[in-house]
Amino acid sequence: MDAGRLITAGRRALTEAEGAPRVLEEAWQVCALVEAVGHGIASGLDGLELLGLEEALAAPPGGEAWSPGAAAEAARTLAEAAAQAAEAVGRPPDDPDGDSDLDPAAGPDGSPGGGRGGGLDGSPGGVPRAARLTGIADPPGAARELRALLREAAEALIALACQAEEEFLYWRCINGVDALAECEELTAELLRALGCAPAVAEPDAPLAARPARFELVDPGGGRRIRSRTGRGPI
Repeated sequence: MDAGRLITAGRRALTEAEGAPRVLEEAWQVCALVEAVGHGIASGLDGLELLGLEEALAAPPGGEAWSPGAAAEAARTLAEAAAQAAEAVGRPPDDPDGDSDLDPAAGPDGSPGGGRGGGLDGSPGGVPRAARLTGIADPPGAARELRALLREAAEALIALACQAEEEFLYWRCINGVDALAECEELTAELLRALGCAPAVAEPDAPLAARPARFELVDPGGGRRIRSRTGRGPI
């Protein structure tokens, strides 16, 4: 399946996610998809450089000249950061290595039996959504859509952190937000490396550049704190 369709499916699933287990699962799915797309773009660009295709160096409409080698390196850097972000968010509860403290069948209020069935992508077998990636028809377009998806996943984790009663869940969300913000920045770097500047007219500023809007209370000690990096709206 093309990256664009998988990103669309991920955005829909993230919007529909309810309860801590499902929100964390979808945030992890976003990280896995970013990692897969990053590696896919890097592999394709490595092939262009190896074949010496001069036309690959042509600037996109309205863009600047670019180097497949530099863009491939940017894509690999993004993929590595996405893998680290997935570790920060934590594996889904229904993954064999997931967090058993979060019941994958829990409903929005944490009670059992309210979750959706199936595996990591909502279908039997527990196959991650990113495993269905077969191609990237429009690398710059995919990078733009991933940037928006990363922002939405971070905002979902912020909302979950605001409601968290357990300290471990709170910090899992905070660490995930920081990691996703880094991936968003690297996605913008990838767009620049591809000769396509990130969109200027966006409804919101990038997550890492937004001013603080509110503070969260650490459930363990009642302290008002911000994220460890001091970035973003927390």
